[in-house]
Amino acid sequence: MNTAPELTANVAEKQKIYAFNSTVLYLLAYLILYGLNQLVTVLMARSNYIPVALFPGHIDFRIPDRAWQVSQVVSTYGPGPFACLAVAAVSVVLFNKVKNLGGLRKLFYLWLMVHGFNFFFGSLIAGTLARSGFWFAVRWSIPSDFATWAIAFVFSLLMLFIGFLTAPGFLISCDSITLVQFVNRRKLLNAMIFFPWLAGSLTLVLLKVPDLTGYEDLQYLTMMLMLAPAYFFNLGNPFSETVEAPLRPHFAFGLGLGLLLILVIFRFSLQNGIHFG
Repeated sequence: MNTAPELTANVAEKQKIYAFNSTVLYLLAYLILYGLNQLVTVLMARSNYIPVALFPGHIDFRIPDRAWQVSQVVSTYGPGPFACLAVAAVSVVLFNKVKNLGGLRKLFYLWLMVHGFNFFFGSLIAGTLARSGFWFAVRWSIPSDFATWAIAFVFSLLMLFIGFLTAPGFLISCDSITLVQFVNRRKLLNAMIFFPWLAGSLTLVLLKVPDLTGYEDLQYLTMMLMLAPAYFFNLGNPFSETVEAPLRPHFAFGLGLGLLLILVIFRFSLQNGIHFG
């Protein structure tokens, strides 16, 4: 393992690089999972002959509330989060395949994994609080509201546990020999975890305003059920090594421009709604 110090290393510069790159990957991973969730939900709604309109922050189901049947509620609101959970599981496998390699792929798979778990576990927690989204599928599938709250509580514990399990992944995903050193640990965690969550969440809020819902807001907060344990556990983690052949960190401006293009297309294509059926 490579632990030799970089004699000319600029810690502040490395921190900026990882803050930028991790934020870009945070947003790209979110948009992929969000797009998958919305796509699956729209397809399931149409399979139930429900006309819908897709907006930046929500899906408008164009039928009266009283017209919903139990099977339609469960089959429309349920599959999207399960699809995201499947992506999270695949991302775990992909991350383990590339974790010993240099580059940004491992950090991308890590964020894809975290977002995927949040779109499943976090969606039920947020939905239970907001009475929206994934909560409808679960609540209409079981006999009591108490049981739904109990499941949401168990999911919150699972997210905390996932946060501890994924914590080393953020250290492994850092190719900077300098930044990964224990003396720079807080700088690394701020750059790779806290700043991406804060900047990413604010970007998504601005992207969806005024079509932002409480359900969406709460999902940004449920991310912290995984990220907070990862952050604080790593503060005391003595791991100070990187991969054998790390790639020199650099700003991923190409990915940043691609992300900007996706954000612009997302906003302007959905601001007036896309109608299906």
